[in-house]
Formats: sequence, structure tokens, C-alpha cells
Amino acid sequence: MQVLDNRIEDTDGYGMMLGLGANGAPSQELEVVGNEVRTEKLVRLGRQRPGLRMDGNRYESGGLFKAEPVETRDFERWKRETGADRASRVQ
Repeated sequence: MQVLDNRIEDTDGYGMMLGLGANGAPSQELEVVGNEVRTEKLVRLGRQRPGLRMDGNRYESGGLFKAEPVETRDFERWKRETGADRASRVQ
């Protein structure tokens, strides 16, 4: 599955929720590239995400990231915890 070049803004919950394993099924080989996320809660990543490729995204400054079980507003910590978004940026 691919999530490419979208603009996500002003959501009630997380702008993107990935790899949560709904019905016990992992999100395999998911590609999330070139998206812009502008909301309070930016991204929530579960543990069911083998082969995730997530890069080149743009996030609103000060937003919340969650990678089970860690929540942070620190983008550098997010990258360290997830191994994702190396070339992404906060704006």
C-alpha cells in the first residue's frame, strides 16, 4: 500500500495511524512518502509495520508523534525511535 503526496489537516485524532494491526494483520511494505500533515496529533505508529518506508514528509511544528508506547513532540526523538522519516522535516 502507498500513501503518497497527500495533505492531511485539522483532524480530530491522529492525521495518520499506521501499523496498528487491525484484526491481527500487519501493515506490510507500507510506503508513506511526500505527505504534509498539519494537525495537533500527527502520526501514530503501531508495532505491526514490517518493511515500512516513511520519508520525505512534512509535519506541523509542535505536533504529537506516537510510536507505541512512546509519545513525543521531539521530531529527532521520533526519528530515533522509529527509524523512519530520515529526510522528512518539521515546518
